[in-house]
Amino acid sequence: MVQLPLEIRLVGGNERRAGMEGRVEVRQFGVWGTVCDDDFGTNEALVICNNLGFKGTAEFKKEAAFGPGNGLIWLDQLRCAGNETSLDDCLHEKWGYHNCKHSEDVSVICHLDTKKTNDTPETTAKSSLPKKRNLKELLPNHCGKRLVTVPKSMSMVQQRIASGFKTERGDHPWQASIRSTTPAGQTEHVCGAVIISKYHVMTAAHCVRDLDKDFYYVRIGDYNMGTLEDSEQDIYIDEIYIHDNFEESVKLNNDIAIIKLKTSGSGIKFNQYVQPICLPSEIIKLKSNINCTITGWGSDGSISSSFANTMRSASVPIIDMKICKAAYVYGKTTISNGMFCAGNLDGGADACQGDSGGPMVCSTELGETVMGITSWGYGCGRANKPGVYTNVQYYGEWLSKTLLK
Repeated sequence: MVQLPLEIRLVGGNERRAGMEGRVEVRQFGVWGTVCDDDFGTNEALVICNNLGFKGTAEFKKEAAFGPGNGLIWLDQLRCAGNETSLDDCLHEKWGYHNCKHSEDVSVICHLDTKKTNDTPETTAKSSLPKKRNLKELLPNHCGKRLVTVPKSMSMVQQRIASGFKTERGDHPWQASIRSTTPAGQTEHVCGAVIISKYHVMTAAHCVRDLDKDFYYVRIGDYNMGTLEDSEQDIYIDEIYIHDNFEESVKLNNDIAIIKLKTSGSGIKFNQYVQPICLPSEIIKLKSNINCTITGWGSDGSISSSFANTMRSASVPIIDMKICKAAYVYGKTTISNGMFCAGNLDGGADACQGDSGGPMVCSTELGETVMGITSWGYGCGRANKPGVYTNVQYYGEWLSKTLLK
C-alpha cells in the first residue's frame, strides 16, 4: 500500500498571517490531531514550516498558545535535526502514545524567506509619488462622492457583515482589500483598507504589523471577490507606516497605518468604481447617536463562516464615550482617547473578522468622510460589546506628517 504524505496544518492563527501560524495539527489514518509541546524546539518548527512551503525562520510556542485542540493528540517527544523533509523522518513516540493534555498543544509561527531571486518589474519599480510641498496638494480636490446611482430598493437579504446587508457595486468606491499571496500561488483577502489619495490607503496597524510587503498587495475597485471585474486594480506596496506608538499603554491603542502604493504614472486611476474618501477636518466632530456605515468582506459572525464574496455594509450608531467606557461595556482601562465605540448595545449590526482595517464612513459637509477604522471588539454583534474603531480625526497631525513622507 502506498504511504500518503503526512498532512500538516496550522490552526487558530491571526487572519492576516494566511496560514503561517497556529496550533500544529497533523493528519494520520484520516484523522486530524495535535502535537504535544514536550521537547519541541526550533528544529521541529523548521521542519513543519518548510513542509508547508515557508522557507524563512520558524518560531514555536508552548502551552496551547493559539488555543487547545480537541480529539486525538498524535505526537509526543518529537525530535528533529531540522533538515528533514517530513515529520515522518523525525524521531517520536508511537502515533497516539503520549502523556499530554491539550493545554500542552504546541504552536508554530512561520516566516517567509525574504531573499528574492527573481524580482518582477512590479516589485522593483520605484514609486512615482511626486514631491508635494503640503498636504493640500497631495489630497484629491474631490472626495467622498459616489458616481454610481444605487437603487433605493437594493436587496435587504441578510447577507451580513454581522447582521448587515449586501451592497450594490459602486456604492462604496473607496473600499480596498489588503490581500496575500500564499506559497501555493493562491491569493486571499486579509484586511480592509480605504483609499485616501492617489498614492495611499489607510488601514489598521494590527493588519500590517510584521507584514512582509513583498508578499502582499492592495486591490481596489473590487466588489465581488469571486468575479474578475474590469474596475479592479491590483497594486503592490511601496512602504508601510505604522503609528510609532501602536499598542502603547493600551492594547491596540493607536491602531492606524498608512500604506504608500507602488504606483506608476499619476497614481490610482479613479473611475466610477474607484474613488477617494474624505478625511475629517478639524471642525468636523464625531457626535454620539449619528448613524455611520461600515463595509467589508468579513465573516458574518456565524460559526465556521468564511469571508464574503460580495461586499457587505451595515449602519451603526456612534456610542457616547461614557457608555463605551462603562464597566458593563469595555471599562475605562481598555478604551483610549484614540478609540470610540459604535453599534447597538443589544447586539446586531457589527464588524467581524476580516473587516478589520476597513472604513467607518459618515456623511458630512465635506462629502462621505472616514471617521473611523475598524479595529477590534469582543465577538461579533454581542450585546454590550459593540465594535471599537480608531478615531481618525484624533490622528490628524500624524496623518499630515505621514502622508508627506
